[in-house]
Amino acid sequence: MAILGMIVLVAPLELSAINLDSSNPPAQVISLPQDNDTNTSVCTNFDPNTALREINMTIQKLTLDITQKENRLKEISKEIKTTRDSKLLKEIVELHREIEVSKSKRAFYQRKARSIQIYRQYLNGENIGVTSAELNKYKKTMPNFKDVRNPEDAIIKLSIMGEMTFDKIVLIDNKINGILKNISSGTAMGDDVIGKVFSLMNNQSILWNQLREYAALRDNLRVRSFLSKNSNSLAISTNSDHNCQLKSNGKINCREIQKGYDEDFDCCLSFYRLLPALKSYQTYTFINLRPVAVWVGMYSSEFPNKDYHVGDWCTYTFPPDNKESTIINIYWETAQEISRNWELKVSSVQIKFFYSALVYRQETQRYENTNLIFQYDCYFSRGRVRCLPSSSYGKYLFTNPRTPPYKYTTKIVTNPYWLVCKYGGNCNGYGCQYSKWANAHCGGCFAPDKSASQYFAKS
Repeated sequence: MAILGMIVLVAPLELSAINLDSSNPPAQVISLPQDNDTNTSVCTNFDPNTALREINMTIQKLTLDITQKENRLKEISKEIKTTRDSKLLKEIVELHREIEVSKSKRAFYQRKARSIQIYRQYLNGENIGVTSAELNKYKKTMPNFKDVRNPEDAIIKLSIMGEMTFDKIVLIDNKINGILKNISSGTAMGDDVIGKVFSLMNNQSILWNQLREYAALRDNLRVRSFLSKNSNSLAISTNSDHNCQLKSNGKINCREIQKGYDEDFDCCLSFYRLLPALKSYQTYTFINLRPVAVWVGMYSSEFPNKDYHVGDWCTYTFPPDNKESTIINIYWETAQEISRNWELKVSSVQIKFFYSALVYRQETQRYENTNLIFQYDCYFSRGRVRCLPSSSYGKYLFTNPRTPPYKYTTKIVTNPYWLVCKYGGNCNGYGCQYSKWANAHCGGCFAPDKSASQYFAKS
């Protein structure tokens, strides 16, 4: 099974999809003049300096937190050489994990700061395009760089390198968990055990730094490539009905897109071109359906409940048929394997099968890229596992989910204005540069829609 990514949200390791791929420390704090600007700005008067100041404050707070934790880690790392206490070793591992995640959060905001700096250069009329010499410099950081012909190729390759690096980080974490699991509480450990754990943590830190470096290079290329290609289409609207608020945590929230998160700076500009969402409980005809990704959410509750979410993962693998036993064998069993490896309690699972498609829109009088989703719930019932279409929709998958019909007519339920603002990502061949709003589960970018909405097939 080709797994795209996994997000575990509870002990023993807490990772956020948004913050995993971040640039390397130390923090590059950006000094900006302080003034009495409020924390609210309209899209028609977006101030990069205000955005940078808010992000800079977040970076400073994270840097202080990291420094404090690193000092504590140094202290207990010296102490364990004498005590050889297993409880202390577990504390060291948890603190090491917290530090790496905090560094990734900080680096996430560093990348955002750098993007806004480039945007400011763009507004000043500077040339921010990627030169051939710069592209060659980027290529030297990549294996098999001969197939990198343009910035888009480099972006995709850097994203893949980041995913592969994170997979290695997870494998090392599994090894550390295995060692800790076999240590009896309160016992004194040998130098070999302590040395092995410290060696694994050191290797993990190296990989984390590589991952952040790949993400920094990728995002730098993304924003420069995007702006240089769209320089004629980024005129800011003066329509006062549209505004976005610059929040104190550095996020930009467009009013029309209440549910989007961590919007990129160009989100504020791109959302003017949103199409209205398709109407719920109406029938539409979708054409050219293609399977793109499967999202699997795991829950500790007896039935999928967002308040009891413990983790999720994504895969390209669609089932060969729509039999309940097949879905159980592929997705339920994988979720249970993950739960055992990560010591999670998984009592129910929700599955979303994402398809890209085209749908005819009256507003534009043409077909537009969109998505169609089939949702299933897996749970125990009368002593056995059931995996059935969610009761809210009740629509079964195609007989052959891997080869959907070219033309498909169905009633839908709309999840309006839900998708995330993306640019320069991999949308299964369509590309976010053509459709800014796309699904972003597990850090991906797929099944886009210009109305920023999700559509669930309904019986």
